Amino acid sequence: MTRVFVPPALILLAMAACEQTSAPVCTLEARAGINLTIVDESGQPVTNAVAQAREGSFVETLQRTGPGILFGVFEREGNYDVTVTAPGYKEWRESIDVDADECHVIPERRTVEMESE
Repeated sequence: MTRVFVPPALILLAMAACEQTSAPVCTLEARAGINLTIVDESGQPVTNAVAQAREGSFVETLQRTGPGILFGVFEREGNYDVTVTAPGYKEWRESIDVDADECHVIPERRTVEMESE
């Protein structure tokens, strides 16, 4: 059996070249940038909550996927002023920054505790 000596510098050079040429493998899914779980003071879902995300002239009403679960701003990075309203509760407001990597937005998750009026 013949042994081949490969200098460590050559190995490092090959590894560096691979890192520079490899592109990320992105999925086809669309990710929601803002994901909210809306609860009352006792931790129960607020089922009639409505949330809006605003950035400049862009306004989106978030979609509902279940009791107290709202999401939106798919694949759109930015700084959003988010408001949540529900009858019998004080309005909730927060600024949420949504960043992105090479492929998708990085989802921001919040649990919003609504305060009774």
